[in-house]
Amino acid sequence: MKFEVLIETSGHSSNHLLELSSFLLPSTNQGALQFVFDGKEEEADWAEVRPGVYSLIQGGKSIEVRASASAHARGGNGLYEITVGRSTFHVSLRDWSRRRRSAPTPALDGPREVLAPMPGRVVKVLAAENTDVKTGQGLLVIEAMKMHNELRAPRSGRVSKVYVQEGEGVESGARLMLLTG
Repeated sequence: MKFEVLIETSGHSSNHLLELSSFLLPSTNQGALQFVFDGKEEEADWAEVRPGVYSLIQGGKSIEVRASASAHARGGNGLYEITVGRSTFHVSLRDWSRRRRSAPTPALDGPREVLAPMPGRVVKVLAAENTDVKTGQGLLVIEAMKMHNELRAPRSGRVSKVYVQEGEGVESGARLMLLTG
């Protein structure tokens, strides 16, 4: 199962790709998790220690994670508030198979960096600096594994900065553009 993951924290945002390889059902309140996050294979053991509080063991380290529906969620848009230690993140999960058929996830206010969801090559920049864009409008096209992937604006705003040029190779998580108010 693949998900597009939007993570927002301290005025910054990033898009990621999460693929769950195996996952024991939550009804057991514990299990093993194998996943690929932005192309990197990972494993973790987890247990729900009380409702909304999870203990993860990954790479020999124990991590406490608190998860709840986000106060920023509007109209059931699927935002969650995740706290790890002293850091809090607003996370939205979207089913990868439905990404083109559904409306983009509503974004929180503030500047927003558009990041490469996968490694590839920038084929076409569709929105130049200092242009206004609407939610869902194409921003640029990345070629990855011989497929063209159009990245769309997660919200309306102005393209304040374009960090890449056509023909340039990018790694997963690379900054592509900055959207502002």
